[in-house]
Amino acid sequence: MNVRYAFERVNALNSIEDAIFKATSTLMLSGVFSSMYLIDVLQEMTQSGAYMHITEHTMLCHARPNEHVKEPFVAYLHVSKPIMYEQDPINHIFVIGASSNAMHMQLLSRVSHYISTHERYDALSLAETFKEPLEDA
Repeated sequence: MNVRYAFERVNALNSIEDAIFKATSTLMLSGVFSSMYLIDVLQEMTQSGAYMHITEHTMLCHARPNEHVKEPFVAYLHVSKPIMYEQDPINHIFVIGASSNAMHMQLLSRVSHYISTHERYDALSLAETFKEPLEDA
């Protein structure tokens, strides 16, 4: 799977929207996707964000596959001080993007599998990168 990865760790942010931008800014500046994709993600969150809150402390943010994504990507952000989202504390934010349905489903599957493994999930708080563990998923 030829996927671009980003990994960030911060102490605190004000909102999930800030977290999405922080998690993906390096990839966006590298041309992996256009800012329009972030608008798509934020619109999707407004319309049906509750389903992006996939487990305790974790969100998996994405929009439908589209032409705003030039290369498939997975971005991960760990926030030490939880961000409140619909009265739930969030520490782990994943953002994925793809231009095809097949790749979108593959990324959803891999990230979901990764975080469903509790040992790996706990290790995210201490990780220095994200690519290698995901590729082993």
